[in-house]
Amino acid sequence: MSNYLKKTAITFLILFSLFIFGLFLASLIPSSLLKTNITQSLVTLKNEGTYPSIGPVWRSIVLDNYTDPLILNTAYSVDSTDSLKSSLLNYRYMESSNQFNQIINLEKTVLDRAPFKVAYERYWHGYLVYLRPLLSLFSYNQIRLIISFFLYSSFIGLSIMIWKKTGLLKALIFIVSLLAVDFFHIGKSIQFSNVFLVGIFSSICLLTIYKKRFDTFNIFFIAGALTSFFDLLTTPLISLGILLVTEAFLEDSHWIRVIKNSFFWSVGYLSLWASKWLIVTFFYAPGSIFTSFDQVINRTIVKPDPNFSYLRTLQLNVFQMIGYHKSNKIFFLLIFLIAIFFVIKFFKIDSRVIKKIIPWILIGVIPYLWYMIAANHSYLHCWYTYRNQFMSIAAGFMIVYELTNVRFKKPASNRNDKRLNKIN
Repeated sequence: MSNYLKKTAITFLILFSLFIFGLFLASLIPSSLLKTNITQSLVTLKNEGTYPSIGPVWRSIVLDNYTDPLILNTAYSVDSTDSLKSSLLNYRYMESSNQFNQIINLEKTVLDRAPFKVAYERYWHGYLVYLRPLLSLFSYNQIRLIISFFLYSSFIGLSIMIWKKTGLLKALIFIVSLLAVDFFHIGKSIQFSNVFLVGIFSSICLLTIYKKRFDTFNIFFIAGALTSFFDLLTTPLISLGILLVTEAFLEDSHWIRVIKNSFFWSVGYLSLWASKWLIVTFFYAPGSIFTSFDQVINRTIVKPDPNFSYLRTLQLNVFQMIGYHKSNKIFFLLIFLIAIFFVIKFFKIDSRVIKKIIPWILIGVIPYLWYMIAANHSYLHCWYTYRNQFMSIAAGFMIVYELTNVRFKKPASNRNDKRLNKIN
């Protein structure tokens, strides 16, 4: 236990220092270098509107052009003459205190007609580390293409690694689970992309260094910390889910291992997030920690409207994933019926099967526990929080697989590893 605490404390200090230093360096770039590309970005945002839909009619999804211009505004509003303070308080400008159209606020900021200044210090805004340098060279549309390249190339790389190490079936389950949460559209929103990038690259790291009996707690801690650094409370569980699913694919994971890794991810996420509140409160804004706590309470227990209920929150997220078009409902019904058919036809159950499916059951229920904890947020933002169910989809497929006696050959590399283990 003392070894865990020591490693965790050292990792925390290193990450905290890197977060501060990275934001400080990014804030040294003069905002004048960003102005031309942000002006060009406004053309794209104004043409698309605040909540544009993309994709086919039967499976269209909504982009978050409310938050992305807010992100661009925060990047542009950095004062490079006082970069440390600016990187921690994260000011942006608004036309007025009741102007909620962030595209208009961004336009007025660029035109120097946004007199109302507001801090957004409760998040790290770690995206500034890459976004400010990119904005000095590229427009918003071009940055979308860059983000999409990293998203989809890393996805391909991770899928191939899962295939080689665990077999084609698990690679297909991984791909289908991402399809179910509309992964292949999210490169259009900076807001949505960060958690997937953290999860995918963390999983690539895990597969690269993974060995039997290798303790992965530090990778989960780092992934949780990076999620708090880059994310503005979108779908933070995505990074946890991709890691949990990837590790559980590798070998028969124990339920205690799932809980331990989830715990360390949570510690990384919460401790690094809270450290931002503390440093800002101590150095610049004494009341900011109370503002942050108020927001936590608001996003968890405050009822957003008279129609709110915990059951309604679950329903909205489930149906958002299924889709409201008739063809979506038919497709998911067919998948469900096929799964039931396989379980009935090839059903098997014994103590070993139960031991194998318990970890997957735990992984599968995590998003629904989150919906109960962050109920306000999950109710109001179900149009993107539904993506947390990626791990539930993967877990569902694996539970069906374990409950049947249908088996596929493992990759040759895995069989060779087992032979070597027997020889040793």
